Amino acid sequence: METAEQALGSCVLELQRKKTKGGMMEKSSLEYPLSPNQQGLWSLEQRFPNRGLYNLSAVWRLPPDISFPTLRRAVERLCARHPALRTTFSDQGGIPFQVAHGNLPIDFREVRMENGDEANLRKILETQISRPLDLERGPPTRWVLISIPEQAPVLLLIVHHIVADAWTYTEMIV
Repeated sequence: METAEQALGSCVLELQRKKTKGGMMEKSSLEYPLSPNQQGLWSLEQRFPNRGLYNLSAVWRLPPDISFPTLRRAVERLCARHPALRTTFSDQGGIPFQVAHGNLPIDFREVRMENGDEANLRKILETQISRPLDLERGPPTRWVLISIPEQAPVLLLIVHHIVADAWTYTEMIV
């Protein structure tokens, strides 16, 4: 039988093992079943894969002097605050599950336009919005900063409906 001191020592060793380089505890992943609405979306996504049918999107014009690294850090903090933005989905023995990861790399990219043509901007937006999100690998979001010569940049956010609806989407960002 383990003594209280041995149990405490085991706990301390386990906590030390889980520390990251910065001394912070690693966030653990949480696995749980899908809600009924998520099950419906998952089923449709499995029947009609790679179509981007359930992508929600928002577009913002940003200040011309926005810092790309600062914006990226803000997106990283937002994703750290909302587990849904770090969630992947899988089917285990016929039962769909979601895993809210402690840490999941964000999909944040920059697209540089060669000119400020509105038709070209629309084409880039439509292409990015229609590209499917990989729910099994994650993340369920894509952030695209579009740099436009002599104009304010545009930020596009695409998020899969399985992790957000119009209300939560607005609440997360605001």
